[in-house]
Amino acid sequence: MVGPTPPRLFAAVALLALLSGSQLAGRAMASPLTAAGQSEAEPGISITGIGFARSGNRSDASDPDAVARAVRDARSRAGSIARALGLRVGEVEEVELRDLTQFGEHRPPGIAGAAATVRFAIAGGATDVVGMREVEAYGAASAPVRPADPDRSLPIKRAVLAARRRVTPRAALSARGGAAAAARSAGLALAGIVSISEAPAPFYGYPSSFYDVALGTFGPGRFCGFHRLAVIRPDPRTGVPRVVRRVPKRGCTFQTAYGLNLEIVYLARPR
Repeated sequence: MVGPTPPRLFAAVALLALLSGSQLAGRAMASPLTAAGQSEAEPGISITGIGFARSGNRSDASDPDAVARAVRDARSRAGSIARALGLRVGEVEEVELRDLTQFGEHRPPGIAGAAATVRFAIAGGATDVVGMREVEAYGAASAPVRPADPDRSLPIKRAVLAARRRVTPRAALSARGGAAAAARSAGLALAGIVSISEAPAPFYGYPSSFYDVALGTFGPGRFCGFHRLAVIRPDPRTGVPRVVRRVPKRGCTFQTAYGLNLEIVYLARPR
């Protein structure tokens, strides 16, 4: 962009609504492009897909079948976002395989899991930046997880993935609502989308790793399994409680709601 950088404009908005049982929230900020007229956001739709496959390989993060399914899942999620926002998904620009350290060393053989963050081009995306500003917005959505049978892994997996599918476009709509409110507050009109990206929750202890509750609890795609339950008795001499043995106990663990955060960057022009 030729000429001086325009003054920075800020507009913060908090948006809270109820839509089909999902809680939506958004916040946004309007600001100028860089002095060179370039957006700092990575263009395109960046979203993570997950995939599962039967495999005897314990180092399953790179299982080819699981990876292929993860990429297909990312394309499906990107498509649901694009349809919600009136866009079209373009070609794959970048693929990054993620490290699934959320399972630690307890990764049972038989099922492989993979996660791939894929960046897709936005077909027909915004290109004219002359006189434009950027509006950056964050949207969130959550949906309840209601398995048909909470004591079996497969119904839980289906319910978690169903909730994940529901919240993906809703988070995009939440972000769009925040962007529209911020633009109005700053006297701008939204002109086109630069980027949409997922903000996954960090996995505590492994800040650089990917974490998604939809991947499973006891291993890839597994939400039921055995853990060792401590049996505690007082020491007969001291009376101090101590662990006398550990017994295996089966249980199913899953989060009762699936949540998602998305960031969206629009170009905007003065009204």
